Amino acid sequence: YAAVFEWGHNVKTATVEFFGAPCSALSALALHEPKVFVYLRYSSANQAGGVSLEFQRDAVRRFVEVMPELRNGAVIEKADEAKTGTTFAGRTSFQAILMEAVKGDAVVVYKYDRLGRNLLESLQTIKELEQDRGIQVFSATEPNTEVVRNLLLTMAQEYSRQLGERCKRALDSLAGSGFAVNKPPYGYRLDKEGRRTGARLVAVPEQAALVKRMFSWRAQGHSHRRIAKKLNDEGIPSPRNRKWALGAIYSILHNEAYLGRIVSGVRVFKKGCRGPGNGRKRPANEWNTCDNAHHSIVSQKTWTAVRALDAHNGKSPTHVPKTRT
Repeated sequence: YAAVFEWGHNVKTATVEFFGAPCSALSALALHEPKVFVYLRYSSANQAGGVSLEFQRDAVRRFVEVMPELRNGAVIEKADEAKTGTTFAGRTSFQAILMEAVKGDAVVVYKYDRLGRNLLESLQTIKELEQDRGIQVFSATEPNTEVVRNLLLTMAQEYSRQLGERCKRALDSLAGSGFAVNKPPYGYRLDKEGRRTGARLVAVPEQAALVKRMFSWRAQGHSHRRIAKKLNDEGIPSPRNRKWALGAIYSILHNEAYLGRIVSGVRVFKKGCRGPGNGRKRPANEWNTCDNAHHSIVSQKTWTAVRALDAHNGKSPTHVPKTRT
């Protein structure tokens, strides 16, 4: 979102009105009143406290009020909420600043790591703003010298890397203990059982019965297309309350969760590129698995029969098409 705030008794408007004949580009530039773009960001939807938007806003406001080159400018605040700092992709408010700011304006952040935790992208962006476009970049709470700024951005990137590794280890530990680390598949729900972290998969009886029917049909030789048609003819909605599509059938029939098994670490994603169909698939010996993690819906005998049928028909279980159900 974007907003204009009057943070001082001497703040001027950022709008210049011209009466009469249109001004030339040179005249408009000469009449441009500098703007101060305040950029706020936090990474997690649950984040609060020391780096909340309110905390950042107060710190930046105090900084702007005591800086002679900033306090007379029109202050425009833009924020990206629940957006990672490891990439600039998807941060629409920051992209808007890059589009709107012109020579003579300034960008102020609470700390340099609010710009981003990717060292190369952050340095390139700051160079573009300051050296190429004449737009100053300030941190409200840190020394504004190039050496210190580069050091702080380096530390921010390393912190992000270490945090990512800690989170991965925590997820691997949960998966290894039989806890779900992803969205529950069709036929299951999450049950925390009073725990602060970690949840078990618990079968949803009606959905579990349908999953059993789908595996049974497949073991009898029915194609994915025929299974989808049978479900749609019966008026049974898909997980997204739409008609069943081949992708949804395929995903269910190749999900090891129905064997009572938790599998994690299957794919490696590039920063900012998570999502269905993205990422590089790891070798199977690098996956994290836990057998008997929860109640199985499908027997090993049925699972093996379905896999044998896939192999006979040349169907590879390693590729799951995208579903639009």
